Amino acid sequence: TAFENLLTRQPTTTELESCLTFLDRTMVTIARSDLKMFPAGGQTSSRPAAKEAWLRARENLVHVLFSHNDFVTIR
Repeated sequence: TAFENLLTRQPTTTELESCLTFLDRTMVTIARSDLKMFPAGGQTSSRPAAKEAWLRARENLVHVLFSHNDFVTIR
C-alpha cells in the first residue's frame, strides 16, 4: 500500500520481493538492537519512531520509498 500511495503504481514482482526482504531484515535488526533511533536520525521529528520492530521496519520502508527514483524524478 505504501508503494502504491507514494509511487502511484503497483510494485513489480522484484520490487515487492525487495520490499519484503527489506522489512524482514530491518525488523530483525531493530529487534536485536537497543538503539532508540537510527544513528543518522535526528531529534527534529515531532513523533518518535515506533517501539514495535515490525512497525518501525514499515516506517523505515516509507523513508526508503521517498528516495525512490520514481518519487524524486519530475517527469
